[in-house]
Amino acid sequence: MEDQQFEQAKHFFIEATNNLQNKNYLEAKKNFENSLKFYPDRVSTLINYSATLIKLKEFPQALAVCDQVTNIEGEVYENLINYGEIHSGLNQYPQAIEKNLKALALDSSGNEAKFNLASLYKKTNDKSKAAYFYQKLIEQSPEHDDGKFNYALFLLGNNEFKKGWDLYSHRWNASNFNSKKTINENNLWQGDLNAEKKTILLWAEQGIGDEILYAGIYARLKIRSNFIISASKKLLDLFRISMPEHQFIERGEEYKYKYAEQLPIGDLGKLFRKNQNEFICTENKYLVTDKKYAHILDKYKVQNKKICGISWFSKNKEFGDSKSMHLVELMPILQNKNMIFINLQYGEVNEEIEKLNKTYGVKIEQVEDVDCYNDINKLASVIEACDHVVTVSNTTAHLAGALNKKTFMLLAKNDGSIWYWQNQKNNKSLWYPSIEIFQQTTENEWTGPVLEIENKINA
Repeated sequence: MEDQQFEQAKHFFIEATNNLQNKNYLEAKKNFENSLKFYPDRVSTLINYSATLIKLKEFPQALAVCDQVTNIEGEVYENLINYGEIHSGLNQYPQAIEKNLKALALDSSGNEAKFNLASLYKKTNDKSKAAYFYQKLIEQSPEHDDGKFNYALFLLGNNEFKKGWDLYSHRWNASNFNSKKTINENNLWQGDLNAEKKTILLWAEQGIGDEILYAGIYARLKIRSNFIISASKKLLDLFRISMPEHQFIERGEEYKYKYAEQLPIGDLGKLFRKNQNEFICTENKYLVTDKKYAHILDKYKVQNKKICGISWFSKNKEFGDSKSMHLVELMPILQNKNMIFINLQYGEVNEEIEKLNKTYGVKIEQVEDVDCYNDINKLASVIEACDHVVTVSNTTAHLAGALNKKTFMLLAKNDGSIWYWQNQKNNKSLWYPSIEIFQQTTENEWTGPVLEIENKINA
């Protein structure tokens, strides 16, 4: 009977760990619970169960499981790591740091503790300690791609471009980098602007926003070589109108073309954005809108009123929730009677817009026949026709910046703040100087930045 129980518990444990590795967290939770029915005090199962609950953001239950492990076994490295993850998930960073320091005291070679401490000190803006733990991690584990990639993001976000770009190539093997490497050839373009004429392929990676960001470099490539540049389908029309000197192809179809050298677009920064002085050329617009939509907002124009485009959430799978807000949180701005507000937000927003109108009498105009998610070409024309834009850090922000449109951007604190939005001079984006950035001082709290923007607009 005991053997049979052991085999059943083992079966559920193996299934659960496979589920956990494959990010199937609900199934993992169920299988760990089934395994624990046979052996409720098995520490290895409890630790993995707690880790699963953390992934599901079920923090109170995860904390109870951690306490159970402590009662059985005392302080255990893996359990202290889980404690730290729980506190971090609850934005309790001092407690998370304390647990990871204890874990490191138990095991000085513990990579996970060092990585967590670097991330936590970054979140608490203790840059020297963050850098120290990233460096210690890389020094002791030179093949730690997660450490190198996240240290790269830390350095890039602090305008340490040369060192950051040197480590950025480790993104392809990092667990928190979601883009796949399209081409694995060694014929990398080295950025030679005086080379003999040849065909160079620049291939897209990461998201739509990143493609727009790096397009600021494409626009400056005035050399003898022919460039083939891949881009997401929804960007092709806009890019082709804006940069007719280059050949734009659909992302994923790179294999159809012949070229002498190639480069992923994320490596362009290493060649052309090595220091702050190399951002001077971003001060002019590099995207050009379609002339046939030049009058797209004419019907909304009212004498003595400005047109303000608004966007308030992001669909980013990893950080979307942190970057997003509710439309009603923009009310201090939206109650301005001297403005016409235009919706620039993609997604299902009709209900939220209608609710705001019924509750507060605020009207957000929705431009007819403009799909803000799929029709980037038209969306860009709407943005171009606005006097200014208020947006969170999403695709709309990238478009507005590339169009050199005066933009007030709401930026999240910590996880929702992608590294390139941290590249600022006098609160203006280095990548998009027309964007003024208003960042949260407290996570998930938008009141302060919204009121700052309201004061700016009314000044």
